[in-house]
Amino acid sequence: MTNIPSPYRVAFFSKLGDVVDLTVVYELYTASNRNPSWRADGINVTYREIFLKSTRLVSDGGISLEVLNYLNNDYDFIIVGTHGTPTAKLAMFYMRVKNIPYILNVDGMLSCELDEKNWLNKKLRKILFSGARAYFTSGHDTDEYIKKLGIKGEFYNYHFTSISERDVIEKSDCRLKYELKDKLKLKESLLLICVAGFVPRKGIDTLLKIFNEMDRSDLGLIIIGGEKAVYDSILENFKASVLKRIYFPGFMGKETLKEYYRASDIFVLPTHHDEWGLVVNEAMGMGLPVITTNKCGAGLEIIKNGENGYVVEDTDEKSLQNRVEKLLDDKLLRDKMATQNIKIAKKYTTEKMVEDHMRYFMTLSNRIIDIN
Repeated sequence: MTNIPSPYRVAFFSKLGDVVDLTVVYELYTASNRNPSWRADGINVTYREIFLKSTRLVSDGGISLEVLNYLNNDYDFIIVGTHGTPTAKLAMFYMRVKNIPYILNVDGMLSCELDEKNWLNKKLRKILFSGARAYFTSGHDTDEYIKKLGIKGEFYNYHFTSISERDVIEKSDCRLKYELKDKLKLKESLLLICVAGFVPRKGIDTLLKIFNEMDRSDLGLIIIGGEKAVYDSILENFKASVLKRIYFPGFMGKETLKEYYRASDIFVLPTHHDEWGLVVNEAMGMGLPVITTNKCGAGLEIIKNGENGYVVEDTDEKSLQNRVEKLLDDKLLRDKMATQNIKIAKKYTTEKMVEDHMRYFMTLSNRIIDIN
């Protein structure tokens, strides 16, 4: 069960559907604030799709009593994949009352944010989460979040990602980097790239601010994820010499996005809240050093300071700028981090996610399944 058929989910479900008889129940066809063309991306769907008749209550979730028709013991496993929507909460409550076992899949939570939740929110989460027979999670910080609710259970970490094996390059190619800069008309010798939704919590305004303060003529900034007009009020005070080095290419397909990644030198995600942040996986697979914040789940899980990138406090603009400048001035360190990130990205693929899930299904079912 999940809310919408986002591309990374469809890709994972389709690979999982190659080895199990999989039914996925969706609440909605798409989120109200996302481009519908993201949905399929040419993926061959191998599983059974069911779309509930739902009333949309939030951008990416709704309420549907129809979900109750699918909560039965005809399945070996029922997995709740999006826990925050009204439909998911209804389903978990119903399964608790009916003693129907389910697995809770949580692909990112920030344990540091739990204290910000009110008493009622934490109490409700504890009641619903504690009904799960096991927890499939994206990492240790998510485990910590659930444990801080006072829940004890079986935790199974998987390699959460949006990239497949074919999306990970073998090595960085300086010659290709310069060829792509020329093709994409990116004039600067060094490029920062940020891929994120154009919403306040992503911290793009912070990135623009530090870029303006650095004012290096050899440095360009690429921001992908929305329309430039969102930041016009900030940019109107920038000098012309700075503005001409900021690029807003707009929406693009996956293969073109890869070209922008490979043309760039450092990936920066200055987020104030990303329970995971799949763009970090994408950037690592393209051989980029990553700088992000302590409010990014992927950063907390797979970035080690000084080894393959940096994680800074989300409110510490000076530290963010210092880390960016350090990498800009140290090509050897950038190359070292790039190599390390390619190695890590090869472990974080949808193929690996399928292997992880199959292993955990075998463990929980107490039977041997040959997935080969």
